[in-house]
Order: sequence, then structure tokens, then C-alpha cells
Amino acid sequence: MHRHRPVHTPEWLAEATRGAFASLPEFDEIGENTPYSGCYVPLRHYGRDERVTSVMIELRRDVYLTDPRTPHPERVERIGRALATLIDQVTAQVAADV
Repeated sequence: MHRHRPVHTPEWLAEATRGAFASLPEFDEIGENTPYSGCYVPLRHYGRDERVTSVMIELRRDVYLTDPRTPHPERVERIGRALATLIDQVTAQVAADV
């Protein structure tokens, strides 16, 4: 998981991201800002608009592929469910903030 400055990746978003993926057996470790740091934020909002939040999720290929080109169906499904959980949590948080 890549986080930007706290203004764009608030702690609730980082916790929701970690929580959505923590239970997956393929994820023995969740790193933050490694090997790269930061995430994408549109420049017109960067450092200016706290309503713009961002997190970047990167996965090693061995987490979802059985070989260099073949997706592992069950792993891809579990990752999809984790992403859906994260989206639901973010949607709920944003709705509560409105």
C-alpha cells in the first residue's frame, strides 16, 4: 500500500486498506511505502483539498498468478472481494462525512 501525505491518505483510509487485505492467506506481509512511496493525487488538488483522498495498492504477481501469465481464479476472486470490501468501507466513510 502506498500512502501520500496524511492530508491525502488519512489514517482511516490506511486502516481500511490494511483491514480489507489482512485476512487473505496470500498476504503474509502488508508493506507501506515500499519499495516506492506515495500515490497519485491530481495536481490541482495536491496539498490543497483535504476532501481528495488517495491510496495506491500494488500486488506482487505471485499473489494472483500461477505462472507468469495465468491468473489463479480463487486468488483473483479473493482479491476482488477484498477490493469490494474496501470500496464499501470508503463509501460508508465518505457518506458519513457529508
